[in-house]
Amino acid sequence: PIPIGEECNTPYGVAKVLDYRKTNEVVAVEMVGWSAKAYLQRSALKPVNKGLLGSIFQRLSLPEPVEKKADFPFAEGTKISTPFGSGKLKKPIVSPKKKRQDTAKRQQADHGYRTVSISLDSWKLADGSSPLLYCTPETAKMWKERKGEPSIFSLSTLESLMTSSRNILLDPFLTQKEAPPVVPKVKRYFEQAAAVSTEFGSGVVRSFRPDDGFYEVSLVGWKLANGSHPTAYLRKDDMRTLMATGCQEGYPVLTKLGVSGTLASVEPTTGIHIVTVPSSRMVCYLQPDCIVGPLKAAVGEDVSTAFGEGKVMYYDQENDTYRIKLNGWNALLYAKSDTFERLGEGIEDRDGPFGVKWLLSFLFFPSESSITTRSRSNSLVSGSQSNRSVS
Repeated sequence: PIPIGEECNTPYGVAKVLDYRKTNEVVAVEMVGWSAKAYLQRSALKPVNKGLLGSIFQRLSLPEPVEKKADFPFAEGTKISTPFGSGKLKKPIVSPKKKRQDTAKRQQADHGYRTVSISLDSWKLADGSSPLLYCTPETAKMWKERKGEPSIFSLSTLESLMTSSRNILLDPFLTQKEAPPVVPKVKRYFEQAAAVSTEFGSGVVRSFRPDDGFYEVSLVGWKLANGSHPTAYLRKDDMRTLMATGCQEGYPVLTKLGVSGTLASVEPTTGIHIVTVPSSRMVCYLQPDCIVGPLKAAVGEDVSTAFGEGKVMYYDQENDTYRIKLNGWNALLYAKSDTFERLGEGIEDRDGPFGVKWLLSFLFFPSESSITTRSRSNSLVSGSQSNRSVS
């Protein structure tokens, strides 16, 4: 057999012996002049003539190894004339010969996309480098084959390209029709912070869900161990406007402000109690808990006693006693609520100075200079229509 390391002639050219398998007489050889290995039978190999002339003729007969130039688009540095200026191929596609070696690395870098990059030498960025243009191999090959043609790149071309790109990107947003306003499925009745009465006690509306019509209500009449109030989720039919205990619309009440008046009305969507105070020419907008309770007569109202008619001048809450000035007498009467009768109905006196007409002028027909937005907090309006908030 031919010794390992010696050269020999094969049907494919000169090769160097790497290994010999005696069991099946197979010789492993490495080809000389090109990168390849072959496994041949012993009979297919012939020793190389060691003579001087034979060696010379053998070397002369062997073709010089010529490195095959990589075809486009595998060659890096290939010049390409693009619509944006001339450039060189910077990031070619992996050659089939090297594909098996670094396919995974290339795919990871390219994120699975088959693209090439071209360095535009005719452009210079602020840092002195050239921008990179990414395109498909088919597009790059088309530009490459268009030899001799002048570059179609110009400012007008760039402007046209940018305009068309802007239209393509922005048109869907600019031409998009304005979405119609969302109509709530359930119309809201009770306003935010409205005082309501429920089967679980009094509460305050915290929020409203228009999709299903549920109100989030804080049950202020309850207090948990940690000092907070429980929350209930109720529908409109499970609640009603909270009225101050024992009070009725059109009858006198005593407020925590220390003044008495007539409960003109209760705003149903907010629970605000509107109290007129004839003696002070005021209208009070109060929460239910600011009403102390009902009275037999308010200060300034006319009453009938066993000693004749008179006018209520003062109410003593501590002793539940009314101080009444008798008409025609220069005398004061201190009486309990069951010893006199109230004259007139206050708010029902439409033409009086503090009757219905006067009240409506405050509620619905204020002057333009005094129109204000009223909050849910307690407030009052005096005869001069000045607004003041009361905690």
